[in-house]
Amino acid sequence: MTHDGAWIVLDETDTSRTLMLDNGDGTTTLKVQHFGMQEVLDHNAEFRAAQAGQSWGDGKIIGRVPLSYYYASGLARAAKEGDAAFQKRFWNDRDNYRLRTKEGAI
Repeated sequence: MTHDGAWIVLDETDTSRTLMLDNGDGTTTLKVQHFGMQEVLDHNAEFRAAQAGQSWGDGKIIGRVPLSYYYASGLARAAKEGDAAFQKRFWNDRDNYRLRTKEGAI
């Protein structure tokens, strides 16, 4: 855990951060911040550069998208319905390159 002013960062992923605040009265407040598109794109670029030249393997992450875009893009529905063809088209689409964290065709 790290401290961010009065807030304590409980968890941080590539797309969100969970914080806790001690209210001083025996209660706490939890807050989840979802990162916007630019923060995710910046992180993806760093991650992609770090993996450059590495081969595919188990556990490699294809890419990351903000939660709102996950639903708006159709990825959530495709995942729910098991539509692997849609997911493959999405990740291989050159327009979605900046969402990728690993280069190469799927």
